Amino acid sequence: MTLTGTATPTAHSFRQTGLLRFAPPVRAPRAKAHAGADYPLTLATSVRLTRRGRVVLVMALLLVATVAFTLGRVGTSQAATDGPAVQPYSQTTIHSGETLWSVAMRVAPGHDPRLVVEQLVGLNHLGGGAVQVGQQLLLPRIG
Repeated sequence: MTLTGTATPTAHSFRQTGLLRFAPPVRAPRAKAHAGADYPLTLATSVRLTRRGRVVLVMALLLVATVAFTLGRVGTSQAATDGPAVQPYSQTTIHSGETLWSVAMRVAPGHDPRLVVEQLVGLNHLGGGAVQVGQQLLLPRIG
C-alpha cells in the first residue's frame, strides 16, 4: 500500500504494512554484585524478616529486658541497704486493766489514739481488738 493523495495515514495502516513496530519496554539494567561493577548496587526498600530472624529479634529483646530488670532490682536492693539500719519494733506487755486505747495513749502521747489503735491491730493481727493480761504487743513506729 502506497501513500498517495491527501489521505492521512493511520496507525492501523502502518501496522498492516509493517512500518510500525512496537518495541518491548526498556528495563533498567541490573546491578552487578561483584566489585568494579559498572552500575551501583541498589538497596531494597522494604525489609523482610524470616522466621529465624524474628526468633533472633525476640530473643534479643528478651535478653535486654532481663538485663534491665536485673539491674533495676540490684539498684533497688542496694538503695534499701544503704540507709540507716532499721531497728526492730519495740514491744510492750499488757498490764491488768489495760485496753488497746490505753496502750495507744501510753505509747504515743500527743497522737490521735484512733490511728494508733488501728496500727496496733494491724501490726499484731488482732481480730476483735481484745487483749489479755501478759500479752506481748509490737508497737508501731510513731514519728
